[in-house]
Amino acid sequence: MANKRNKQPRALAVFSSYGLLLFLCVYPLFLQNKYFKMTIGKTVFFYCAAAIFTVGCLICSLISQSSISARLKKATETDLFLGLFLFTAVISCAASQYRVEAFTGGNGRFMGLMMLLMIGCAFFFVSRFGRITRPVALIFGCSMLFMNAVALLQYRGLDPFGLYRNTADTVRVNFMSLVGNKDVYYSYLALTIPFAMYLCHTAEDLKERIFWHAASFSGFAGALACNSEGVFIALAPAFLILFFVKCREKEGLLCWLRHVTVFFGAALLVALIKPDLTEYGIIETLVTRLLRPLPCLGALAAAGLVYGIAWKCPLSAGFLRGLRIFVACMCGICAAGLLGAFVYFTFIDRTRDLGSLKEFLRFDDVAWGNKRGYVWTRLFRLYRDFPLFRKLIGTGEETVEMLMQTNFGSEMIEKTGMNFDNAHNELLQYLVTQGLLGLLSYLLLVGSAVRSGFRNGGTCQKAAALCAVCYLAQSVVNISQAITTPLFFVMLALTQTEDPDALPPVEGTKIDRQNAGWKNRTA
Repeated sequence: MANKRNKQPRALAVFSSYGLLLFLCVYPLFLQNKYFKMTIGKTVFFYCAAAIFTVGCLICSLISQSSISARLKKATETDLFLGLFLFTAVISCAASQYRVEAFTGGNGRFMGLMMLLMIGCAFFFVSRFGRITRPVALIFGCSMLFMNAVALLQYRGLDPFGLYRNTADTVRVNFMSLVGNKDVYYSYLALTIPFAMYLCHTAEDLKERIFWHAASFSGFAGALACNSEGVFIALAPAFLILFFVKCREKEGLLCWLRHVTVFFGAALLVALIKPDLTEYGIIETLVTRLLRPLPCLGALAAAGLVYGIAWKCPLSAGFLRGLRIFVACMCGICAAGLLGAFVYFTFIDRTRDLGSLKEFLRFDDVAWGNKRGYVWTRLFRLYRDFPLFRKLIGTGEETVEMLMQTNFGSEMIEKTGMNFDNAHNELLQYLVTQGLLGLLSYLLLVGSAVRSGFRNGGTCQKAAALCAVCYLAQSVVNISQAITTPLFFVMLALTQTEDPDALPPVEGTKIDRQNAGWKNRTA
């Protein structure tokens, strides 16, 4: 009996580690019927994954006769904000005139109260029992490679799994990989590319560094192939944060320069395999106009030259500090320039022909941001007219479609040709559906989780925090849905988990953490 009891703590550790793969790998890759009813299929799978992880952790804990009360009862600042967020969602649903729709989310993207409650359950148990160990991280990286390989094949015009079979032409234009719409795909990339990039900095084994650079390469290629400018909003925070945090020593700068080189290498690959835009139904955007072989080759050569110079030259701490200051100043100047151009062409010079840049540099309440200007201005107008109670708690989850149809139905179709069921801005979505209290609690939840991950976490906790920042950035122009948004909350939960390398070895295992090549390194 004693031997049996000694083995059980290992069972809990193993299950809580590999149980995470349900969320990180199986859930994004799961397809029930190709692209048909994809959202509802992944919604049901997430419900099942949350239930399996919860019940499995409890059973393993009870069988091992280990005390779980301390883990279940401890409450962090992040838990309190999560509780406030869920409480606001419950109140907004109960007070909504569309209670059924707000609960199920069936009139939107299945992000109703039911999904939020399941997300809360998954967050609670992942944050307490989740163990993202080295093997789990490597399997997660393999799933990234597979997901992005499928996207690149589809970009080339190949369909190895027959995902486009019997689908409408609009699906072929806008859908790729195993998560569906290209906007959803770059939400997935926002949650995976930063993870791979961060582990490139921390991996001590050469093979692991090569592996994570390969995962980053596939992600960059997929990001460019998805053909959406919004993907750069997701990637920019990863490059900037890693530059200012990791480039305090020469090795960190070299790794960051490898990221840049790998990015332009991926851009060259995508430029070389780019299919005929008309034949394969890929919409031409600013991204595709920049993806030309010669410019990409020149950028790759320049990045490689800078890397070689940095590798050969001694770089002092003072030089690196000055470089960070210079980059910060340049980023500020560029941001100020873009903001100034936007203000100028929006309020002063509204007649100049800007060509394809008009969608970015001149706000229009119909066409700006691929027609986001229309839904944003209308939802702000509705929120402005809400009574105080509605301003605080909103109209209930997934009620945007009913609000838009009721107030702007005929105008919406006439001016945009679209039927908006989402704000195309997650922060605005929460403001309207959960009110000011819901939005504030959401921002506090994310801020608390990210701060905790960067301050107190190990390697993977910091990587998950970086992923959360990148997802939040792209969410300003993207949609909440049941395909990647739950994965975002799982990443937030991972920032709260214990670092396996900071814990004593699990009883019954033979892992020598001193030689595992998976050491905890601070940012």
